[in-house]
Amino acid sequence: MAYQGGKRPVERASKIAHMQLIQDQSLIELLQSYHSDQEPKTAFKVEKTGQIDLSPLSKIERIVTVDGGFAVIPNPIRRNKTLAFIQVGTNLLSVADLLAMRANPMMDPRDVTAMLQRIHYRPCTLPLSGVRIPGQTIRDTIRRSINGILSKPYTDLYEILHFLVHRSWLPEGAPRPQPEMECYACDEKFGIPKDFTFSCPHCGHEHFFSDYLHIGKNSPDEWSREESAISLMSVIETLALFEVPVHLARRGQLGLMANTLFIKDGPLLLRSYLSRLVEPIRNFIQWIKEREIEFYLVGIEKTGEFSTFLEEYTSITKYVGDYFIPSVKFLIEDVAGAVMDKNYRNRVSYGSKVSVRLSPEHAVPLNIPTGADYPLVPKAEELLGFEEIIRALSHLTSAQHDNALIPLVLANRAVSISQRPSGNILHDFMSERIK
Repeated sequence: MAYQGGKRPVERASKIAHMQLIQDQSLIELLQSYHSDQEPKTAFKVEKTGQIDLSPLSKIERIVTVDGGFAVIPNPIRRNKTLAFIQVGTNLLSVADLLAMRANPMMDPRDVTAMLQRIHYRPCTLPLSGVRIPGQTIRDTIRRSINGILSKPYTDLYEILHFLVHRSWLPEGAPRPQPEMECYACDEKFGIPKDFTFSCPHCGHEHFFSDYLHIGKNSPDEWSREESAISLMSVIETLALFEVPVHLARRGQLGLMANTLFIKDGPLLLRSYLSRLVEPIRNFIQWIKEREIEFYLVGIEKTGEFSTFLEEYTSITKYVGDYFIPSVKFLIEDVAGAVMDKNYRNRVSYGSKVSVRLSPEHAVPLNIPTGADYPLVPKAEELLGFEEIIRALSHLTSAQHDNALIPLVLANRAVSISQRPSGNILHDFMSERIK
Protein backbone atom coordinates (compact mmCIF):
# COMPACT_ATOMS: atom_id res chain seq x y z
CA MET A 1 0.00 0.00 0.00
CA ALA A 2 1.53 3.29 -1.08
CA TYR A 3 1.49 6.50 0.97
CA GLN A 4 -1.34 8.59 -0.44
CA GLY A 5 0.16 11.97 0.29
CA GLY A 6 -1.18 15.09 1.92
CA LYS A 7 1.19 17.94 2.41
CA ARG A 8 3.91 15.84 0.80
CA PRO A 9 4.00 14.00 -2.57
CA VAL A 10 2.35 10.58 -3.00
CA GLU A 11 4.54 7.48 -2.99
CA ARG A 12 4.92 6.20 -6.56
CA ALA A 13 5.37 2.55 -7.50
CA SER A 14 8.71 1.16 -8.67
CA LYS A 15 9.30 1.24 -12.42
CA ILE A 16 11.67 -1.76 -12.53
CA ALA A 17 10.31 -4.13 -9.82
CA HIS A 18 8.28 -5.98 -12.47
CA MET A 19 11.44 -7.26 -14.19
CA GLN A 20 11.89 -10.14 -11.75
CA LEU A 21 8.20 -10.98 -12.04
CA ILE A 22 8.04 -11.30 -15.84
CA GLN A 23 11.18 -13.48 -15.94
CA ASP A 24 9.65 -16.11 -13.65
CA GLN A 25 9.34 -19.42 -15.54
CA SER A 26 6.15 -20.54 -13.78
CA LEU A 27 4.50 -17.24 -14.75
CA ILE A 28 5.47 -17.75 -18.38
CA GLU A 29 3.83 -21.19 -18.38
CA LEU A 30 0.69 -19.81 -16.77
CA LEU A 31 0.45 -17.05 -19.38
CA GLN A 32 0.67 -19.59 -22.18
CA SER A 33 -2.40 -21.31 -20.73
CA TYR A 34 -4.07 -17.96 -20.09
CA HIS A 35 -3.85 -16.92 -23.75
CA SER A 36 -5.23 -20.24 -25.01
CA ASP A 37 -8.81 -20.14 -26.32
CA GLN A 38 -9.41 -23.82 -25.57
CA GLU A 39 -12.05 -24.83 -23.04
CA PRO A 40 -10.41 -25.14 -19.61
CA LYS A 41 -9.31 -28.60 -18.48
CA THR A 42 -10.79 -29.55 -15.14
CA ALA A 43 -10.30 -32.20 -12.52
CA PHE A 44 -14.00 -33.01 -12.63
CA LYS A 45 -16.00 -34.73 -15.33
CA VAL A 46 -19.05 -32.76 -16.44
CA GLU A 47 -21.69 -34.36 -18.61
CA LYS A 48 -25.25 -33.49 -19.46
CA THR A 49 -27.91 -34.99 -17.22
CA GLY A 50 -30.35 -35.82 -20.00
CA GLN A 51 -32.27 -34.55 -23.01
CA ILE A 52 -35.84 -33.40 -23.69
CA ASP A 53 -37.66 -33.59 -27.01
CA LEU A 54 -38.65 -29.96 -27.62
CA SER A 55 -40.63 -30.54 -30.81
CA PRO A 56 -44.07 -30.95 -29.13
CA LEU A 57 -45.81 -27.66 -28.43
CA SER A 58 -46.23 -26.94 -24.73
CA LYS A 59 -49.74 -26.71 -23.33
CA ILE A 60 -48.83 -23.49 -21.53
CA GLU A 61 -51.08 -20.69 -22.85
CA ARG A 62 -50.31 -17.70 -20.63
CA ILE A 63 -47.13 -16.22 -19.21
CA VAL A 64 -46.91 -14.00 -16.13
CA THR A 65 -43.52 -12.27 -15.88
CA VAL A 66 -42.31 -10.30 -12.87
CA ASP A 67 -39.36 -7.92 -13.06
CA GLY A 68 -38.18 -4.86 -11.16
CA GLY A 69 -35.80 -1.95 -11.30
CA PHE A 70 -34.62 0.82 -8.97
CA ALA A 71 -32.50 3.95 -8.92
CA VAL A 72 -31.06 5.84 -5.95
CA ILE A 73 -31.24 9.60 -6.56
CA PRO A 74 -29.57 12.20 -4.30
CA ASN A 75 -31.04 15.61 -3.61
CA PRO A 76 -29.44 17.94 -6.21
CA ILE A 77 -28.77 20.56 -3.51
CA ARG A 78 -28.11 18.41 -0.43
CA ARG A 79 -26.28 15.29 -1.61
CA ASN A 80 -26.63 13.65 1.80
CA LYS A 81 -30.40 13.33 1.17
CA THR A 82 -31.29 10.34 -1.02
CA LEU A 83 -34.43 8.63 -2.22
CA ALA A 84 -34.76 5.22 -3.87
CA PHE A 85 -37.25 4.96 -6.73
CA ILE A 86 -38.49 1.39 -7.20
CA GLN A 87 -40.69 -0.03 -9.92
CA VAL A 88 -41.92 -3.61 -10.20
CA GLY A 89 -44.09 -4.77 -13.06
CA THR A 90 -46.20 -7.87 -13.66
CA ASN A 91 -46.63 -8.55 -17.36
CA LEU A 92 -49.30 -10.90 -18.77
CA LEU A 93 -48.60 -12.37 -22.20
CA SER A 94 -50.48 -14.82 -24.38
CA VAL A 95 -48.35 -17.52 -25.98
CA ALA A 96 -50.67 -17.46 -29.00
CA ASP A 97 -49.98 -13.71 -29.43
CA LEU A 98 -46.21 -14.25 -29.24
CA LEU A 99 -46.31 -17.06 -31.78
CA ALA A 100 -48.50 -14.92 -34.06
CA MET A 101 -45.98 -12.08 -33.91
CA ARG A 102 -43.17 -14.49 -34.76
CA ALA A 103 -45.12 -15.87 -37.73
CA ASN A 104 -46.10 -12.38 -38.95
CA PRO A 105 -43.15 -9.98 -38.59
CA MET A 106 -45.04 -7.28 -40.57
CA MET A 107 -47.94 -7.16 -38.10
CA ASP A 108 -49.60 -3.78 -37.53
CA PRO A 109 -47.67 -2.05 -34.70
CA ARG A 110 -50.97 -1.02 -33.08
CA ASP A 111 -51.94 -4.68 -32.76
CA VAL A 112 -48.53 -5.52 -31.30
CA THR A 113 -48.83 -2.71 -28.75
CA ALA A 114 -52.26 -3.92 -27.67
CA MET A 115 -50.88 -7.42 -27.15
CA LEU A 116 -47.91 -6.29 -25.06
CA GLN A 117 -49.41 -3.59 -22.83
CA ARG A 118 -51.10 -5.88 -20.32
CA ILE A 119 -48.77 -4.89 -17.50
CA HIS A 120 -49.47 -3.93 -13.89
CA TYR A 121 -47.01 -1.39 -12.48
CA ARG A 122 -46.13 -1.05 -8.80
CA PRO A 123 -44.02 2.09 -8.38
CA CYS A 124 -42.90 3.29 -4.95
CA THR A 125 -40.36 5.54 -3.26
CA LEU A 126 -38.23 4.72 -0.21
CA PRO A 127 -36.25 7.32 1.79
CA LEU A 128 -32.69 6.25 2.52
CA SER A 129 -30.95 9.21 4.18
CA GLY A 130 -31.71 12.78 5.16
CA VAL A 131 -35.47 12.40 4.48
CA ARG A 132 -37.81 11.76 7.38
CA ILE A 133 -41.29 12.15 8.80
CA PRO A 134 -41.16 15.11 11.25
CA GLY A 135 -40.36 13.97 14.77
CA GLN A 136 -39.12 10.52 13.73
CA THR A 137 -35.75 8.96 12.97
CA ILE A 138 -34.99 7.92 9.41
CA ARG A 139 -35.16 4.25 10.47
CA ASP A 140 -38.73 4.77 11.73
CA THR A 141 -39.55 6.70 8.57
CA ILE A 142 -38.37 3.73 6.49
CA ARG A 143 -40.50 1.38 8.61
CA ARG A 144 -43.62 3.48 8.12
CA SER A 145 -42.87 3.90 4.42
CA ILE A 146 -42.62 0.13 3.88
CA ASN A 147 -45.83 -0.41 5.84
CA GLY A 148 -47.58 2.08 3.56
CA ILE A 149 -46.00 0.71 0.38
CA LEU A 150 -47.30 -2.82 1.03
CA SER A 151 -50.78 -1.49 1.83
CA LYS A 152 -53.54 -0.11 -0.38
CA PRO A 153 -53.58 1.85 -2.65
CA TYR A 154 -49.88 1.31 -3.37
CA THR A 155 -48.69 -2.25 -4.05
CA ASP A 156 -51.60 -3.88 -2.17
CA LEU A 157 -49.42 -6.91 -1.34
CA TYR A 158 -49.91 -7.04 2.43
CA GLU A 159 -52.48 -9.83 2.15
CA ILE A 160 -50.08 -11.95 0.08
CA LEU A 161 -47.35 -11.53 2.70
CA HIS A 162 -49.81 -12.34 5.50
CA PHE A 163 -51.08 -15.44 3.66
CA LEU A 164 -47.56 -16.86 3.23
CA VAL A 165 -46.14 -16.00 6.66
CA HIS A 166 -49.13 -17.41 8.56
CA ARG A 167 -49.61 -20.35 6.13
CA SER A 168 -53.25 -19.46 5.60
CA TRP A 169 -53.75 -22.29 3.09
CA LEU A 170 -53.94 -24.69 6.04
CA PRO A 171 -57.42 -25.34 7.48
CA GLU A 172 -58.46 -23.51 10.63
CA GLY A 173 -57.11 -25.25 13.73
CA ALA A 174 -54.40 -27.16 11.83
CA PRO A 175 -50.95 -27.09 13.51
CA ARG A 176 -48.61 -24.52 11.99
CA PRO A 177 -45.30 -22.98 13.06
CA GLN A 178 -45.46 -19.69 14.95
CA PRO A 179 -43.62 -16.92 13.04
CA GLU A 180 -41.21 -15.01 15.27
CA MET A 181 -39.31 -11.74 15.04
CA GLU A 182 -36.96 -9.60 17.12
CA CYS A 183 -38.30 -6.42 18.68
CA TYR A 184 -37.06 -3.20 17.08
CA ALA A 185 -36.60 -1.64 20.53
CA CYS A 186 -35.41 -4.33 22.96
CA ASP A 187 -34.25 -7.02 20.47
CA GLU A 188 -36.14 -9.72 22.37
CA LYS A 189 -37.71 -12.44 20.21
CA PHE A 190 -41.47 -12.98 20.29
CA GLY A 191 -44.18 -14.75 18.28
CA ILE A 192 -46.20 -12.41 16.10
CA PRO A 193 -50.02 -12.50 16.04
CA LYS A 194 -52.17 -12.37 12.90
CA ASP A 195 -52.81 -8.65 13.31
CA PHE A 196 -51.20 -6.06 11.04
CA THR A 197 -50.13 -3.94 14.03
CA PHE A 198 -49.07 -5.33 17.40
CA SER A 199 -46.87 -4.57 20.42
CA CYS A 200 -43.81 -6.33 21.77
CA PRO A 201 -44.87 -8.38 24.83
CA HIS A 202 -41.53 -7.58 26.52
CA CYS A 203 -41.33 -3.78 26.19
CA GLY A 204 -44.60 -2.70 24.56
CA HIS A 205 -42.95 -1.19 21.46
CA GLU A 206 -45.45 -0.87 18.58
CA HIS A 207 -44.71 -2.84 15.39
CA PHE A 208 -46.12 -3.14 11.90
CA PHE A 209 -46.51 -6.55 10.31
CA SER A 210 -44.00 -5.44 7.66
CA ASP A 211 -41.35 -5.17 10.43
CA TYR A 212 -41.20 -8.97 10.20
CA LEU A 213 -39.09 -8.45 7.07
CA HIS A 214 -36.45 -6.51 9.08
CA ILE A 215 -35.67 -4.20 6.16
CA GLY A 216 -33.34 -1.48 7.45
CA LYS A 217 -33.50 -2.74 11.06
CA ASN A 218 -29.72 -2.96 11.44
CA SER A 219 -29.12 0.47 9.90
CA PRO A 220 -28.28 3.51 12.07
CA ASP A 221 -31.17 5.73 13.12
CA GLU A 222 -30.27 8.53 10.74
CA TRP A 223 -29.50 6.80 7.42
CA SER A 224 -29.86 3.52 5.53
CA ARG A 225 -27.89 1.89 2.75
CA GLU A 226 -28.91 0.98 -0.77
CA GLU A 227 -29.47 -2.61 0.41
CA SER A 228 -32.77 -1.51 1.96
CA ALA A 229 -34.09 -0.54 -1.48
CA ILE A 230 -32.81 -3.79 -3.00
CA SER A 231 -34.48 -5.80 -0.23
CA LEU A 232 -37.79 -4.00 -0.67
CA MET A 233 -37.69 -4.55 -4.44
CA SER A 234 -36.98 -8.27 -3.88
CA VAL A 235 -39.94 -8.54 -1.51
CA ILE A 236 -42.32 -6.80 -3.92
CA GLU A 237 -41.12 -8.99 -6.81
CA THR A 238 -41.63 -12.17 -4.79
CA LEU A 239 -45.06 -11.22 -3.48
CA ALA A 240 -46.15 -10.12 -6.97
CA LEU A 241 -44.96 -13.48 -8.32
CA PHE A 242 -47.26 -15.35 -5.92
CA GLU A 243 -50.17 -12.91 -6.13
CA VAL A 244 -52.21 -14.97 -8.61
CA PRO A 245 -51.58 -18.39 -6.94
CA VAL A 246 -52.46 -16.95 -3.51
CA HIS A 247 -55.70 -15.32 -4.67
CA LEU A 248 -56.73 -18.51 -6.47
CA ALA A 249 -55.87 -20.63 -3.42
CA ARG A 250 -58.05 -18.42 -1.20
CA ARG A 251 -60.95 -18.92 -3.62
CA GLY A 252 -60.35 -22.65 -4.06
CA GLN A 253 -59.69 -22.15 -7.78
CA LEU A 254 -56.03 -23.15 -8.17
CA GLY A 255 -56.94 -25.25 -11.19
CA LEU A 256 -57.38 -22.02 -13.20
CA MET A 257 -53.60 -21.54 -13.34
CA ALA A 258 -52.97 -24.96 -14.92
CA ASN A 259 -51.85 -23.52 -18.26
CA THR A 260 -49.95 -20.52 -16.87
CA LEU A 261 -46.17 -20.11 -16.61
CA PHE A 262 -44.87 -17.76 -13.91
CA ILE A 263 -41.44 -16.27 -14.70
CA LYS A 264 -39.22 -14.27 -12.35
CA ASP A 265 -36.29 -12.27 -13.67
CA GLY A 266 -33.51 -13.61 -11.47
CA PRO A 267 -33.02 -16.65 -9.23
CA LEU A 268 -35.68 -17.95 -6.87
CA LEU A 269 -34.05 -16.88 -3.62
CA LEU A 270 -34.29 -14.36 -0.79
CA ARG A 271 -31.20 -13.45 1.21
CA SER A 272 -30.50 -12.26 4.74
CA TYR A 273 -33.60 -11.64 6.90
CA LEU A 274 -35.84 -12.02 3.85
CA SER A 275 -34.96 -15.73 3.82
CA ARG A 276 -37.56 -16.22 6.58
CA LEU A 277 -40.10 -16.16 3.71
CA VAL A 278 -38.41 -19.07 1.91
CA GLU A 279 -39.73 -21.88 4.11
CA PRO A 280 -43.38 -20.70 3.89
CA ILE A 281 -43.00 -20.39 0.10
CA ARG A 282 -41.61 -23.93 -0.13
CA ASN A 283 -44.48 -25.19 2.04
CA PHE A 284 -47.06 -23.44 -0.14
CA ILE A 285 -45.57 -24.95 -3.30
CA GLN A 286 -45.54 -28.38 -1.62
CA TRP A 287 -49.21 -27.96 -0.67
CA ILE A 288 -50.04 -27.25 -4.34
CA LYS A 289 -47.93 -30.23 -5.42
CA GLU A 290 -49.69 -32.62 -3.02
CA ARG A 291 -53.02 -31.67 -4.57
CA GLU A 292 -51.66 -32.66 -8.00
CA ILE A 293 -52.37 -29.18 -9.36
CA GLU A 294 -50.19 -28.11 -12.25
CA PHE A 295 -47.91 -25.24 -11.19
CA TYR A 296 -45.24 -23.87 -13.52
CA LEU A 297 -42.73 -21.49 -11.95
CA VAL A 298 -39.22 -20.63 -13.15
CA GLY A 299 -36.52 -18.10 -12.30
CA ILE A 300 -34.16 -17.03 -15.09
CA GLU A 301 -30.56 -16.33 -14.08
CA LYS A 302 -28.75 -13.75 -16.17
CA THR A 303 -25.67 -13.26 -14.01
CA GLY A 304 -23.87 -15.02 -11.18
CA GLU A 305 -21.33 -17.80 -10.71
CA PHE A 306 -23.44 -20.52 -12.33
CA SER A 307 -24.15 -18.35 -15.38
CA THR A 308 -20.44 -17.51 -15.74
CA PHE A 309 -19.54 -21.19 -15.39
CA LEU A 310 -21.92 -22.18 -18.20
CA GLU A 311 -20.42 -19.54 -20.49
CA GLU A 312 -17.05 -21.29 -20.12
CA TYR A 313 -18.32 -24.87 -20.41
CA THR A 314 -20.66 -24.63 -23.37
CA SER A 315 -20.05 -28.26 -24.36
CA ILE A 316 -22.02 -29.58 -21.36
CA THR A 317 -25.29 -28.95 -23.18
CA LYS A 318 -24.19 -29.22 -26.79
CA TYR A 319 -27.45 -30.10 -28.56
CA VAL A 320 -30.93 -28.58 -28.39
CA GLY A 321 -32.87 -30.21 -25.57
CA ASP A 322 -29.79 -31.15 -23.52
CA TYR A 323 -30.02 -30.25 -19.84
CA PHE A 324 -27.60 -30.30 -16.92
CA ILE A 325 -28.74 -30.50 -13.28
CA PRO A 326 -25.78 -29.92 -10.95
CA SER A 327 -25.64 -31.20 -7.40
CA VAL A 328 -25.34 -28.66 -4.59
CA LYS A 329 -21.85 -29.94 -3.83
CA PHE A 330 -20.83 -29.32 -7.45
CA LEU A 331 -22.18 -25.76 -7.28
CA ILE A 332 -20.37 -25.01 -4.03
CA GLU A 333 -17.03 -26.67 -4.68
CA ASP A 334 -16.55 -26.73 -8.47
CA VAL A 335 -18.45 -23.60 -9.45
CA ALA A 336 -18.05 -21.31 -6.42
CA GLY A 337 -14.66 -22.71 -5.34
CA ALA A 338 -15.68 -23.15 -1.69
CA VAL A 339 -15.85 -26.19 0.61
CA MET A 340 -19.23 -27.72 1.34
CA ASP A 341 -19.96 -28.12 5.03
CA LYS A 342 -21.20 -31.58 6.04
CA ASN A 343 -24.11 -29.91 7.85
CA TYR A 344 -25.00 -27.72 4.86
CA ARG A 345 -28.60 -26.59 4.61
CA ASN A 346 -29.93 -24.16 2.05
CA ARG A 347 -32.20 -21.57 3.68
CA VAL A 348 -32.35 -18.94 0.94
CA SER A 349 -33.46 -20.73 -2.26
CA TYR A 350 -36.83 -22.13 -3.25
CA GLY A 351 -35.69 -23.37 -6.66
CA SER A 352 -33.00 -25.83 -7.82
CA LYS A 353 -30.56 -24.86 -10.56
CA VAL A 354 -30.59 -26.39 -14.02
CA SER A 355 -29.13 -25.41 -17.39
CA VAL A 356 -30.98 -26.17 -20.64
CA ARG A 357 -30.04 -25.77 -24.30
CA LEU A 358 -33.19 -24.11 -25.69
CA SER A 359 -31.72 -23.38 -29.14
CA PRO A 360 -28.30 -23.55 -30.81
CA GLU A 361 -27.57 -20.07 -29.34
CA HIS A 362 -29.45 -20.32 -26.02
CA ALA A 363 -28.05 -22.25 -23.05
CA VAL A 364 -30.07 -20.74 -20.21
CA PRO A 365 -29.55 -21.21 -16.44
CA LEU A 366 -32.87 -21.69 -14.66
CA ASN A 367 -34.29 -22.15 -11.16
CA ILE A 368 -37.25 -24.54 -10.80
CA PRO A 369 -38.93 -25.43 -7.46
CA THR A 370 -39.10 -28.95 -6.08
CA GLY A 371 -41.48 -28.38 -3.17
CA ALA A 372 -40.84 -28.30 0.58
CA ASP A 373 -37.47 -30.04 0.31
CA TYR A 374 -34.32 -28.62 -1.21
CA PRO A 375 -32.58 -31.76 -2.57
CA LEU A 376 -28.78 -31.79 -2.53
CA VAL A 377 -28.80 -33.97 -5.66
CA PRO A 378 -31.94 -32.90 -7.54
CA LYS A 379 -33.44 -35.09 -10.27
CA ALA A 380 -35.43 -34.02 -13.31
CA GLU A 381 -38.61 -35.66 -12.05
CA GLU A 382 -38.39 -33.60 -8.83
CA LEU A 383 -38.47 -30.27 -10.71
CA LEU A 384 -42.12 -29.22 -10.89
CA GLY A 385 -43.40 -29.04 -14.47
CA PHE A 386 -39.85 -29.32 -15.83
CA GLU A 387 -40.58 -30.56 -19.34
CA GLU A 388 -43.58 -28.28 -19.92
CA ILE A 389 -41.57 -25.24 -18.78
CA ILE A 390 -38.64 -26.09 -21.06
CA ARG A 391 -40.85 -26.68 -24.10
CA ALA A 392 -42.62 -23.36 -23.52
CA LEU A 393 -39.35 -21.43 -23.13
CA SER A 394 -37.88 -23.02 -26.26
CA HIS A 395 -40.52 -21.20 -28.34
CA LEU A 396 -39.85 -17.86 -26.63
CA THR A 397 -36.16 -17.28 -27.39
CA SER A 398 -35.00 -13.88 -28.62
CA ALA A 399 -31.94 -12.86 -30.64
CA GLN A 400 -31.85 -9.39 -29.10
CA HIS A 401 -29.38 -10.36 -26.35
CA ASP A 402 -27.33 -13.43 -25.38
CA ASN A 403 -29.63 -16.13 -23.97
CA ALA A 404 -32.55 -13.67 -24.13
CA LEU A 405 -36.18 -14.71 -23.73
CA ILE A 406 -39.01 -12.59 -25.13
CA PRO A 407 -41.06 -12.27 -21.87
CA LEU A 408 -38.02 -11.00 -19.96
CA VAL A 409 -36.99 -8.60 -22.72
CA LEU A 410 -40.47 -7.06 -22.70
CA ALA A 411 -40.74 -6.92 -18.91
CA ASN A 412 -37.32 -5.37 -18.48
CA ARG A 413 -38.09 -2.78 -21.13
CA ALA A 414 -41.21 -1.80 -19.22
CA VAL A 415 -39.89 -1.53 -15.63
CA SER A 416 -36.11 -1.09 -15.61
CA ILE A 417 -34.78 2.29 -14.44
CA SER A 418 -31.42 3.19 -15.95
CA GLN A 419 -29.25 5.96 -14.60
CA ARG A 420 -29.39 7.59 -18.04
CA PRO A 421 -31.82 8.86 -19.08
CA SER A 422 -34.20 7.58 -16.39
CA GLY A 423 -31.99 8.66 -13.50
CA ASN A 424 -31.59 12.11 -15.04
CA ILE A 425 -35.35 12.39 -15.49
CA LEU A 426 -35.93 11.55 -11.81
CA HIS A 427 -33.17 14.00 -10.85
CA ASP A 428 -34.85 16.78 -12.87
CA PHE A 429 -38.23 15.83 -11.39
CA MET A 430 -36.87 16.23 -7.86
CA SER A 431 -35.18 19.53 -8.74
CA GLU A 432 -38.46 20.86 -10.14
CA ARG A 433 -40.37 19.79 -7.04
CA ILE A 434 -37.81 21.49 -4.81
CA LYS A 435 -38.18 24.73 -6.78
